[in-house]
Amino acid sequence: MAGKHYGVSFSGALLVGLIWGSPVGATTAQQWLEQGMAALQQRQFDRAVQLLQQGVDAYPGSVSLWRALGLAQFRGGNVRGAIQTLRAGQERFPGDPDLHINLGWYLHVSGDNPAAKTVLETAIRLDPQRKEGFNALGIVLLQLGDVEGAIAANREGIQRDPDNETAFYNLSLALQVFGDYGEAVQAAQRATQLDPQNPHPWVALANAYDLAGDRAQAQVAYRRALALDSRYRDPGFVGTLVNYGFTPVLVENVQRLRGSL
Repeated sequence: MAGKHYGVSFSGALLVGLIWGSPVGATTAQQWLEQGMAALQQRQFDRAVQLLQQGVDAYPGSVSLWRALGLAQFRGGNVRGAIQTLRAGQERFPGDPDLHINLGWYLHVSGDNPAAKTVLETAIRLDPQRKEGFNALGIVLLQLGDVEGAIAANREGIQRDPDNETAFYNLSLALQVFGDYGEAVQAAQRATQLDPQNPHPWVALANAYDLAGDRAQAQVAYRRALALDSRYRDPGFVGTLVNYGFTPVLVENVQRLRGSL
């Protein structure tokens, strides 16, 4: 996909950043980590998993290796394996917020939002200042139907970082569901300013304008999204927005807007 996966970073941006959150305990563990991450960056997923599993087996006390192994499994499409890895890591490192945030996101992607909510709330208790926990929780709560909770979580993420484009995007979606279309437009506008090359904020802005009754501005914003990713002309591709924070009802409105162009 073009752009970032909003939610935890929306796209993997959050997850990559979290790997390096804690120092490893030995030079050799660092080498396993670097080799595994190099393979992952080259999209050699099986090789990355192999290297990082060897690293975890040799240095089970390195939380960085556990997080990296989970990420490699997740990026390679083995979401269940990533969850199993981080569940085991959670038992070994119950106080590591980054591991909990990653685990919470993997659970969300797997469709287990109740479990994701529990894990992410634990992550926030462990480190209330980390914006990524609130970013992920905002998406999860919206999918669970707790719209006011989602709005509150996203506001917390913005409070911790006023330039938190993920939280502004997520906040716009939650406000659209809530029915506050004016602020939804403002939040999406801010997301487009902070991340102008990502089509998702532009789609969110277009939908917010449309729900607010301004079809002309909605079409302008949607054309900006199309300029960044022409696949948004395809109704099937628009349907994938459910993977990026949009609820099914919001996607239905985007489909109507798309059809109006």
